[in-house]
Amino acid sequence: MIVIKKNVVILFGSPNENGHTRKMVDYLKKDLTGYNFFEFNAYNEMIKPCIGCDKCKVNGKCFLDDFAKLEYFFKELNPEILVIASPIYNFGFPAPLKAIIDRFQPYYYTHFKEKNYKKAILLLSLGRKFCYKDEYIKILNIILKPLKFKIEQFYFWDKTDFIKCVKKFQVLNFIDDIKK
Repeated sequence: MIVIKKNVVILFGSPNENGHTRKMVDYLKKDLTGYNFFEFNAYNEMIKPCIGCDKCKVNGKCFLDDFAKLEYFFKELNPEILVIASPIYNFGFPAPLKAIIDRFQPYYYTHFKEKNYKKAILLLSLGRKFCYKDEYIKILNIILKPLKFKIEQFYFWDKTDFIKCVKKFQVLNFIDDIKK
């Protein structure tokens, strides 16, 4: 019997390779079996920010030379699940991840009218108490719609500025939910 694994693309937005966001992603990858994981590290890839030239309106492609990296992850790999994993700095994503999100602009111009969305999972870590869950989900679902994804699961690890000792049960209580 041949088993075909589904692809999961992880947009990793943390500059800290050993931080709280990384711990969340590592537990996800370890405990969620039956998938191929492909990680796009925003800090390693150095995607240029959108310059607002609107050239992507013409043919649905960005003319900046690094756009092929993003297209590979969303078109060639055709992920079944998208994971956005990031810390929150000053109420937003770190600049390299924000640059990637801004570069989704060509997808808006292709006017996807898909009704069958694929699963997106949002993993966020932040130093203080998290108060804006609904706002993040609403905004990201608007951003992800042209990519044919919708956030179905959302997990956050807040108050990390106050954690001295990290234990597995503190990190994840969500693997069982994700497997559903």
